[in-house]
Amino acid sequence: MKAILWKSLIVFSLVATCGTPDFSFAQSPDPAPSRPDIVTLKDGGRLYGEIIEMTGGVLSIKSASSADNMIKIKWDDVAALEVTHPIPFHLKEGTILNGTAAAGPDRTIKIQADPLQGTMTVPLSSIESINPLAQPPVVYIGSLNAGFSQATGNSRLRNVSVVGDLVARSEQLRLTMLGRYVYGDNDGVLITRNARGTIKLDFFITKRLFWFASAYFENDRFQDLKLRTAISSGPGFQWIDRGDYGGLFKDMTFYTEAGLSYFNEDFRTAADQSSFRPAFP
Repeated sequence: MKAILWKSLIVFSLVATCGTPDFSFAQSPDPAPSRPDIVTLKDGGRLYGEIIEMTGGVLSIKSASSADNMIKIKWDDVAALEVTHPIPFHLKEGTILNGTAAAGPDRTIKIQADPLQGTMTVPLSSIESINPLAQPPVVYIGSLNAGFSQATGNSRLRNVSVVGDLVARSEQLRLTMLGRYVYGDNDGVLITRNARGTIKLDFFITKRLFWFASAYFENDRFQDLKLRTAISSGPGFQWIDRGDYGGLFKDMTFYTEAGLSYFNEDFRTAADQSSFRPAFP
């Protein structure tokens, strides 16, 4: 019994002296970071970082060398690109290529597209955007304004007005609706009442070129106008679209259109009239 006790004390002393065995394993070092993207400028300069996107003619690069970690340069100033991570390239003719890219001659890049694993040479001038912010299928913009005023005294004037507009835009279609209603009376005697409205549909054949069809309606009690109708159609061109520019101009839109309209006017007492006329907005 004493021999067993002594052996136990010897083992305990050895463990206390040597300490607890170390069963931890050496950790492998962190994997080396992936190679940065490289942007070569026309003046020969180079920028290193991660290409985030290119929209509206501006290329955004995430780089630690910038105070806000973001560098923005004009797309026209870029001579070559090397993209090491898969990213979508949107071409002006509508094709989307997802993959990496290597620099090519004469301001071109060689896109290694997935999943075909093929290489395609693309001029930088044919790229519409790179990794653009995903937009919802349809974007709605609208407003509704209403006003009411009443004055009493020598006369009792009451005025009501309602104005509204709605624009629904998808990649190929744009629906525009405008409406206005005005009413006024003096001590219950009607002094003004008119309404007008427009509904217009634009079908985009390309990113800029579209064909429109519209219908206009108007009623005015004090112009003897029962109903004026104008049906119009023709081509149009979108010179500036929402998002083409940044800053104060990011929501700017500008387009021109022309066509042919059919006018029909129904009067309460006068003779009705109808005619064809040029259509300009």
